[in-house]
Amino acid sequence: MSLANLSAGRLAEDFPYRITEIQEDSPREALAQALSRDARIFLRQASELTSRVSDDLQRVYRNLELPLVLVLEIMRPRIDGKETI
Repeated sequence: MSLANLSAGRLAEDFPYRITEIQEDSPREALAQALSRDARIFLRQASELTSRVSDDLQRVYRNLELPLVLVLEIMRPRIDGKETI
């Protein structure tokens, strides 16, 4: 299920913005509005979905999976912004 489907089904809110909505306003203002709206949707989704996950699974995510993302990012080799093997 996509974020757009979750937003429509659980929050009764459309996501993401359509390109035409952004083009109607000035680019800077439209981008600020789109990012602000997206942030509100993400926060509402997080609250909704977190309440559906057991405490044990939340603990696994916080203590194992989330810290592992940082470790994997550090381990990814890069030279001059390009990945190497």
